[in-house]
Amino acid sequence: MPVWRPGACISRLATRVIAGLKAYPEDAVDETFAAERITIVGNAATALLDLRQFDEAQTGYRSALAAIDKLTDSDGDQAWTWRAVAHHQLGMVAQERRDFDAAEDAYKTALEIYVRFGDGHHAAIVIGNIARLAAADPDRQDRLITMVADCTGATAEDVADLFSKTQSADKD
Repeated sequence: MPVWRPGACISRLATRVIAGLKAYPEDAVDETFAAERITIVGNAATALLDLRQFDEAQTGYRSALAAIDKLTDSDGDQAWTWRAVAHHQLGMVAQERRDFDAAEDAYKTALEIYVRFGDGHHAAIVIGNIARLAAADPDRQDRLITMVADCTGATAEDVADLFSKTQSADKD
């Protein structure tokens, strides 16, 4: 009897969903379906990230970003929220791959969007990941502190303190 491996099933399903929705004819996509497609592709990409299938997850998040740019209201608040989520997740993919430059760029984009729209909750989550990035690559810590301070209007001292607390909590 074959062994059921849920991770393998989820992986195949998520990869097929992303590929199928990416290949869907654009002239058959209305705004409602376009929004649903972005959500579905993002969720599938997150499942792949959770399974540590970084190439496939990255493909999914990039596909979601491309779909966002095709929306009729691609400059609306919801489109920007989706962009922030996708960039944050791309940062996580890059950080897991130890591509720290790409992680920094993606996190910065996500943070700028969240700050622009006054979403302090999600900005704080991104800042926590930036603190973890600084811990993983201490040579960039000062630059990351400055980046967060510039994006948020906080002082560098406050950001450094926050990074220290986040990094200490992660060790516990």
